[in-house]
This record gives sequence, C-alpha cells and structure tokens, in this order.
Amino acid sequence: MPPCRNGHAARHIHDTRCHERGGGHQVECRCSRTNRHAEYDDALREWCITQGHPAPVLCAQRPLPLPLGITSMRMPA
Repeated sequence: MPPCRNGHAARHIHDTRCHERGGGHQVECRCSRTNRHAEYDDALREWCITQGHPAPVLCAQRPLPLPLGITSMRMPA
C-alpha cells in the first residue's frame, strides 16, 4: 500500500460491523484517512487518488479452484 503524501505508512482497517452501522474498510495513516467503504478496493482507490498515486487497476476475479475430489456440475443457463 503506498504511503501518504507526507511519507507516513498506511494501514488497512476493517471494521466488521455492517456498513449501515458504521463498519467497513478504510485506509489511514498518522495524518490522513479515507471514508469507510463496503469494499476494500474502493477504500484503496480513494486512498491512492487523494494521496496523488495512480488508482490501482484491479484484475477480474477468477473462480477459486475446487478442492481435490470435488467436481463441478455447471448446469447450462
């Protein structure tokens, strides 16, 4: 995670309360912080933009591999 404009180390905070009750993801350092977001990627994007770093390009999510012995029964749509 990139540092803030003043060089302070940033950290990710995940409040496990539901988003409607003030929970969510935020990034902060000694002098700055983001708003709380439902998704980590949104908090990281806000952090990068407000600190003058390019916003991260997030790759598409791939399905997780199935454990051994489990077969996938993908039904036609």
